[in-house]
Amino acid sequence: AISDLTSIVKELIDNALDAESTNINIRLYGQGLEIIEVSDDGNGVPVGSLPYMATKHATSKIERLEDIYTGTGLTMGFRGEALFAMACVSESLVVSSRTQDDELATKIVFGKDGKQKPLPSSSSSSSPASSTKEEFKQQCEHVHRKVGTTVAVLEPFKFLPARQADLKRRIKQERKNLFKLVEAYGLFNVGVGFRLMDIGGNNRNRESLMLATSAFSRSLSATASSHLGSAFVKGTTSLEVSLESYFRQKRKENNKKNNSSSNDNSNNNNNNNNN
Repeated sequence: AISDLTSIVKELIDNALDAESTNINIRLYGQGLEIIEVSDDGNGVPVGSLPYMATKHATSKIERLEDIYTGTGLTMGFRGEALFAMACVSESLVVSSRTQDDELATKIVFGKDGKQKPLPSSSSSSSPASSTKEEFKQQCEHVHRKVGTTVAVLEPFKFLPARQADLKRRIKQERKNLFKLVEAYGLFNVGVGFRLMDIGGNNRNRESLMLATSAFSRSLSATASSHLGSAFVKGTTSLEVSLESYFRQKRKENNKKNNSSSNDNSNNNNNNNNN
């Protein structure tokens, strides 16, 4: 559920990790109350899929129920609701993405309910973009960026004034929660670098670094040591846990259920034919 600034950042980080990113940058404009921007160097989103990014359930990361228990289905999320929810409560959602097959990145702006908004320079009507190629071109533009994706949430919770006022009132605690969230992601995602930055003050280009972890660490202990100090790591105990057997068992159970269901359907069809 998108309920605060921390939940927005969490969902965007999850998407970046699912895209196999190795560097994730989080920028907070106006303490996160004006803009939350998460940029990554992941695989990017194909141009043909971009218009559907903020559509409810359109970006689900599984195709079948059993995908939840397979290696390819082990993602940070699978319902395809997060970007849609962000678009519903924010002034707008701006997405720029480029894959390795693209020469330039494509930028699209989404409004309330996940519908595309015409770009300010566009001469098209204010109606949402349809699936036609020409109308899509009118409501997107090409920008320069490396392979990856940037998602900017403008004026979070603009359409929930009571929630927005509550966030402003407890912004210090909210930022502490956000810091702890990014810190935890940085510690437990070995080989992924995280940077959390504040953008604010009179100079909008001024960046204040709040947190940084290295993408070059190759173990959890090395990541923890660089971030928390070697003394902290010396006081910890190494513990390895594998969930492969759990998912293997789940796959067997699902295959068994599917086979049983197929046999039942086959028997029912035979009985109907005999009748």
